[in-house]
Order: sequence, then structure tokens, then C-alpha cells
Amino acid sequence: MTEDLKVKVQKLSEIISVSPVGIAIYDRFGQCISANDSLARIIGATKQQMLQQNYNRIESWKQSGLLDMAMKAVGSKSAMHHEVVSVSSFGKEVFLDCHIVPLGDTDLLFMAQDITDRKQADINFKASLQMADDIVRHIPFGILIYQFVAPDKLYLKSGNSEAEKMTGRKLADMVGMELKDSWEGAEEIGLAKSYLDVMLTGKNYETDEIFYKDKKLAAFFRVCAFPLPNDLLAITFENITEKKLAEKELHRAKAYSEKLIESANAMIVVLDNKGRVQRFNKAAEEITGYQCQELLGRNWFKILVPKDAYPDAWEAFTQPTHEKFPRVFENPIMTKAGRERFISWRNTALFEDGLFVGSISYGIDVTERKQLESQLLQTQKMEAIGQLTGGIAHDFNNMLSVILGHAELLKSSLPPGDPLLKSVLEIENAGLHSRDITRQLLAFSRKQIIAPKTTNLNKSIAIIKKTLTNLIGENIDLRFLLQKNLWTVRIDPSQVDQILFNLSANARDAMPDGGTLAIETSNIDIDEAFCALQAECLPGQYVLLSVTDDGVGMDKEMLLHVFEPFYTTKGLEKGTGLGLATVYGITRQNGGFITIHSDPGKGTTFNVYIPKLMDEVQEDTVEEKSPIEFHPATVLLVEDDDMVRRMTAEILKEIGYSVLIVDTPTEALALFEKNDTPIDLLITDVIMPQMSGTELVSKINKLKPEVKVLYMSGHTENIIVRQGILKEGIHFVQKPFSMSDLAKKVRETIEDQYDQRKLF
Repeated sequence: MTEDLKVKVQKLSEIISVSPVGIAIYDRFGQCISANDSLARIIGATKQQMLQQNYNRIESWKQSGLLDMAMKAVGSKSAMHHEVVSVSSFGKEVFLDCHIVPLGDTDLLFMAQDITDRKQADINFKASLQMADDIVRHIPFGILIYQFVAPDKLYLKSGNSEAEKMTGRKLADMVGMELKDSWEGAEEIGLAKSYLDVMLTGKNYETDEIFYKDKKLAAFFRVCAFPLPNDLLAITFENITEKKLAEKELHRAKAYSEKLIESANAMIVVLDNKGRVQRFNKAAEEITGYQCQELLGRNWFKILVPKDAYPDAWEAFTQPTHEKFPRVFENPIMTKAGRERFISWRNTALFEDGLFVGSISYGIDVTERKQLESQLLQTQKMEAIGQLTGGIAHDFNNMLSVILGHAELLKSSLPPGDPLLKSVLEIENAGLHSRDITRQLLAFSRKQIIAPKTTNLNKSIAIIKKTLTNLIGENIDLRFLLQKNLWTVRIDPSQVDQILFNLSANARDAMPDGGTLAIETSNIDIDEAFCALQAECLPGQYVLLSVTDDGVGMDKEMLLHVFEPFYTTKGLEKGTGLGLATVYGITRQNGGFITIHSDPGKGTTFNVYIPKLMDEVQEDTVEEKSPIEFHPATVLLVEDDDMVRRMTAEILKEIGYSVLIVDTPTEALALFEKNDTPIDLLITDVIMPQMSGTELVSKINKLKPEVKVLYMSGHTENIIVRQGILKEGIHFVQKPFSMSDLAKKVRETIEDQYDQRKLF
């Protein structure tokens, strides 16, 4: 071997030694005569073990076909290539890329490269492709793959079976077709452009607002398009027609429900489990005064149902359960304007997994109903009080008639300076005071017979001053500012009492913690300029009665309704809403008008204007000291009460009349039927056991139509009116009466030329 050849052999040996490819040389007997470290590492053996191998006896060569490949290479004198799977000495399966090249006539060059990683990657890739194919075939939405050809062509490449089901078209008929040709509706709705934009920009496209329609298809779709490698476009789509129709129906139902909720006359309030407002309809806004946005997320109870004012409502809605939930409930709420409204609720509790999560409540404003119920109860109470008062007044009037009558008789029989005269006057004064108290009771219950008189308001106030003090209570300072030389007015004194009672009670309720109540009178001239600013006002001279308190006052809204019947701000149990309406009615009935000045927190002044009595007529006074003019006559007295009958008879005799006395209407009729004694005047009680006074008079008129009649009664106005006694032309004297009262009425009746037969 030449030196040059040795060098080449040495270099070749070094190359083989460091080569990453496994290399071995086998002689003609199959014995390994050379092997590098790379091959030893690939098959999992040492180099020494490799040199001891003979490929004829290597089992893996037989199983993998390498032995046959070696034989063919030797026989054909040509190189062979084959990929085999072999098992290393460690038992690990390896993939080998093998080359066998003949060397000369008998030797073989074996080269092997480990391609296990590449093969495994190929296997994994194929598995992924298979998995992707399985997913595409079984995925519940359609998939179409398009090939993009610049600048603006999209050709269908493939798709899945779900795409065929959704579209009703066979993909085989469309593969290779351009998008605009297979889907003619795509360009019209801008879908084709959106797909091209995906390929041009690389940005995904997604929408669920596609309504696609052509000759074969009409449906709503959710579409997603995204680019794939190799200029491919993937389009996924899902038919959402049913969902869209369901959403449309749901939207329609919600809109319908919303319309029902907003147009409902009932309050609809939805709360969460913390009592926070989640829903609040228009009716609730109108009743509470709050806008929905003002209350959303805020605690309903803290704002509209303060715990200190309405503890029952708080207790009822605290920690509700299935068993304990107020499905029907009534409670007051406090509106934004500070007014109390009474609401009747129908409640539905919302539970999830047994836990309370909120409630839906339907509320009806029953404030007016509650007020009417209260007013009915109050009316019934007042009716009962009125009946009781009427009965008491009747008995009182009878007894007072006896007391006052005998006091007058006794007084007239005593000479001036008699020591007993002082005691008699005390008895008379006590009787007169009792008469005034009875009159005030009747005024309070509106049962007194109304008889307008020339009246001085200062004197009317003086009479009921003590009663007013008792009415308003000790914590209110009552002050009087009364003008001297006050003009007189024409009004029933009992109506003055009603005005003062109602305005004073209203002022008292406006000052629960006490305060000052001032009652003032004055003369005032009203001009046209003043009347231009006041409704129902006429220019002229008036007596002004002012009642002022320093209580809570009223706002503008309250002032608009203050005189409306049944309007009250005092709560369901505290007021009827009729007091101020009564004051207004009395004032208007007497030709006057009324104004109010009030501000919240600054008190209220009611100004009652009553027209001055234009004719300078003296105030009506008791005529006790006036001489009684005597007209001789025979009087028949019919009275069922023994004491009243005896007292009245004594007064008539004292005046000078001849008196016939009976205690029943039957006896009176008997006297007229006998016609033994001429009777000039019949004095009869109105209400008697056997028959009424009017029935008696009707029968007597048939026997003696010319007889004069004077009725007397201690009953209240409603009873007297029912008997027809207050008709014009009928003479009547109210018990208790004084001697002068009776004398005056007897004289008027006897002198009256009016034919009373026309009245019955």
C-alpha cells in the first residue's frame, strides 16, 4: 500500500468515525469488520459487540428484511435502500433509514440513520389529521374550506356532512365552484366581501346577524371565517333560525309584558333579597313620586317604609321563608312628597335552592278606600254621638226649661233687695250657662236648629272661650286679639261656634308639641284690587275672623286641596277631612269667603271674611227687662213631661192667660170635641207618646180651624225638620225658653193672621 493510499484510508476512517450516520462494513461471510460509534448508539450496542456480529445471524435483520436486502445487493452488485423498524438491544423500537452498498465483489457497506423522531412526527401528524377529520365529520355545525386565489377568487375545496344537511346541497356538486356562483345571495348581503377581507387582512370575521336567502335556502346563520395556511379560508356556520325566532318571540313577549307592567294601574315592585329595588313601574312612580332611576339598587324599606314609623312591615319582610311570607299584606308607605299612602300588596317570594333571592309585589293604592272606611266609621260615630247628644239635649232642655222658668217666676215674685234674690239670680245664671253648654254640644254635632241672628263675633268667642281652651289642651297658649266696636254680622251663632271649633282643632293637630294659637277679630274694607287676587271675593265691608297657629304649616300642593271634602293629612284615624270643608261651606253660605296663608314649618293663618250687617240693627238681646204686653186669651197646653207642663202653665198664668192643661193629645182632642170652652191658642210639644204635635194639630184643624198653634220642643233640628215645624208661617219656641221668650212667642202667634190650615 502506497503512502498516499494509507493517508486516504486514514482520513476515510476518521470521517466514518465521526459521522452521525451509523456505518458498518461486512466481509463476504457477513462478518462485521468495521463499525462506527453512531451505529453502535443507534442499535444500542457497544462497538466491540458490533465487531462480533454476523448479519446472517442477526435476528432483527431477518425480521426486518435487511438480510434479504443484503443478499440482493451482493447478487445484483447494486445499492439497496429500505426503511425498517428494528428493536435495539434495550428493547426500544427504532425506525431506520438503511442503505446497503456492495464493496468490490463480496464486501458490503451498511449505513443506517435513526429516523424514529421523524416517523413518530409523521404518525402523530396523521393521527391529528384523522382526529381533525373525525371532528369535522361529527361537529354539529357546517364547515366549508375555500381556496383563495388572488386577488378576489374563492373556490370551494371541501366541507363536512353537516354543511350538506344545513344547506340541503351536495358538496360534490359544488367543489371547485367559485363562492359567488354557488351562493348567489352571498354578494347581496356583503358576505362574499367579508370573506375576502379575512384573506386580505388576516383578521377573523364573526357574526350572528346573517340572514341568507336564495332560491333553495332562507335561514339565519351564525358565521365565523378565519384564514388557514396555504391560502385556505375556513368558514364555520350554524343555523340559528329557531333561536332567532325564539329570541324574537321572547322579545315580543318581553315587550308585551313590559307594556302590561308599565300600563298597569297597580304598582309593580321587584326587590332582591336585600330589599333593593330591581324593577319599578310607571304606576309605582306616580304613587310614590320617585322615578325608577332614583330607586334602582336602593333599599325600598329604608326609603319608603321607615322602620321607626312602620315596624310591622319591617318585621313581616325580615328573613322570609316558604312557610312564612306575607303573600297578602297592607301597609302605609311614605311618598317623596312626605305623604302617607296605604297600599294593599300581593307578594310572590322568589326562592332558589331553598334560599330567598327576592320578591315580586303588586300593590294597589287603597288610601281613598281606607279613608272612606274611616270616614264611614267616623260618620257612624258622629251619628251615634249626635243621637246621644240629641237625646241628652232634649232631656237637658226640658230640665233647663223647668229650672229657668221657676227661677224667673221666683225672681218676679221677690221684691227688690230681698236676700233671696241673689240666690235666684245665681240659679238663673247657672241655668243660662247650662243652656249655652247644650247649644255648644249641638253645634259640635251639627244638630242645632240654624237660625241666623244679628251677631257680634267677640261675644260669640267669649261664650265658648273656656270650651276652646279645653279643646286645644294645656300645651297650647291660646290668645285673643279682639277689636273693640266690632261690626255685627248676620249669622247663626252655632255656625260661628262650628267655625271656631274646626279651625282650633285643625291648629291643635298642627302643633303636636304645643305652640301658640291666636284668634283675632277686626273690621276691614275690601276693595276691587284685593278681590282681583282672591277667588269668590266681592268688594265691601267685612268682619274678619283670623285663626293663626305656629305649627307645621302646609305646602302649595296641600293648599290646593285643603277645602275638598274628605281631604286630610292627619292619617286614617285622626281626621275625617270634613272640618275645613264645613268651615268653607258655612262661610260661603253666609256670603263670605276664606283665605289661607301658610308655609311648611312656619304655621298657618285662616282668614274668614263675613259680610258686615249693612242695616244698623242692634244685636239680638234677651228681652227679659222689656215689659210684656198682655193679650187676654185662653191657652190649651199639651205637654207629656209633668215638670215642664207645670212650669209652663205657671208662666202662662203669671203672664195672665187662662190655661187649660192636659198631658196627652187624646185629652186635647176630647176638649175640642166637647167645645165647652173657647180656646184661642194651642201650645203643644212636638214629640209625644200617643201622637206627634203635628198630627194633633191636623185633627184639631178639622174641628176648629181658626185656633192658633205654638209648637215647643227640646229636640234637635233633624227631628224638628222631619215634623215640618220649621216651615215658614209655623210658630215654634225652642226649649229651654225664658218667660220673656214664651210671652213673645205667644203674643206673635195670637196676633198672626196667617192661615195655618194651608200648611197641613
